[in-house]
Order: sequence, then structure tokens, then C-alpha cells
Amino acid sequence: MSTMQNAIILTNNVTMLAVPLHMLIADRSGRSFIAEMSDKELQWHFTENAGKPRILTNHAVYKYPDTGTFPDVPATDEYNSFNRYRRLDAYITGHKGQFTEEDALNSMSLVQANTDLAMEGGSRPLPMRTVWTSVFDLEDRSAQVSFYLKDGEKEPGKNASCLVFSPQFTFRLDSYKISINRG
Repeated sequence: MSTMQNAIILTNNVTMLAVPLHMLIADRSGRSFIAEMSDKELQWHFTENAGKPRILTNHAVYKYPDTGTFPDVPATDEYNSFNRYRRLDAYITGHKGQFTEEDALNSMSLVQANTDLAMEGGSRPLPMRTVWTSVFDLEDRSAQVSFYLKDGEKEPGKNASCLVFSPQFTFRLDSYKISINRG
């Protein structure tokens, strides 16, 4: 896969914002890798999927490759990247059979960014929210995307309100054009 990584990342002018981010790159065969740039050395790090689903929340996978390497954080910090990763890992590990689109959407609802608490990354007046969710169909070459619209009602026993998203939009790559269908 390193040839794929080099071709996609190293030979293209891929840049990061002020805060290094990570990207999941996948092909139709199911091969994928995570590309991350370190925050200090500004070096690229690649993590291959090894035939397993990949999880990305908001921490560097190359620094913390599995739950055994995570620091201790309070379980009450709902937005914490390590807690969200653990929730999604438990969902994937406990899942039986092939994942459906509904399964993917359910899994994303477990890890949505949704906090106003400074200890979890929020800072008024700029709360942390998931801006969009997407499910990709590699065979159909399409993506179903929903966009954050607003906060809904506060959830009992939670630190934040539920999030309200738009209906799904379908984006499809055709041979020579991109088509957008509102679903």
C-alpha cells in the first residue's frame, strides 16, 4: 500500500491547516490507510487498515494505535476523543454480520462532536459540533451526506443537546461528471 500512499499524498500538494488533521484514504477494493501529519516534526505517518474497519475520532492514530495505548480519561467526558473511540470500537467489535448503511449511521451517532464544555474542547461562543456525517458506497461511487442544522432538545443525563441534521444528500461520481441528488 505504500505505493498508493506515496502516489496520493507525497506526490500531490496535500497540506494541513494550522492544526494537523488526519484523512482516511480508501479504494473500491476495501484497502485503506490513514494519513496523518505530526504536529511537531510535520512528518507524514501512514497506518494501514490490515483488513479491519478503521476508526477516526480526534486523536492521532499513529500515536495511539489501539485502546491499550490510550491515556486514562474520565468516562464522564462524553466528547473526549478516546472515549468516543472506545464507544465506536465496542460497537464495531460487537456487531454481527455485514454492516449496512443504517449500521454506519448508528455508529456515527455514537461519536458525534457535541460539547460546550471547555474541558472537552468546547469554548463559548464556539461549541464543538459534528458539521456533517457521510456514508460512502464504494461500488456505487456515491456518498450520502447529512449536514448539521442546529441544536435540538437537551438530552436527559447528558452534557449536551441532541443535534439536528439535514435530510441526506447523495453525491455520485459518474464517468465524466458529479451528480447530486437530494434524498
